[in-house]
Amino acid sequence: MLGQDKLKIERKGVFVVYIGSHGDEGAKNSDLILPGSAFTEQDGYYTNLEGKIQKAYKASYPPGDAKEDWQIINELSALIKRKKLFDSKDELINSM
Repeated sequence: MLGQDKLKIERKGVFVVYIGSHGDEGAKNSDLILPGSAFTEQDGYYTNLEGKIQKAYKASYPPGDAKEDWQIINELSALIKRKKLFDSKDELINSM
């Protein structure tokens, strides 16, 4: 669950990983919590309510061990598949 705090899922036999910054219901219903950055703590592209893509710049840095979502997913890929998805954030952005 990537920052999803309102999802209600059937937990029977499912290992749930939460990646997020606020730790609401999604974190409470997880087996593993990976601290992610809030949207204000990472540069990125977001889709506004009109469906337009907008560039946003971070206003602060993530606290403690929190990382940007792409870094967490990249590191999970390196552990599970033994291969990173991207070597840098620039490579990720250029692939979009």
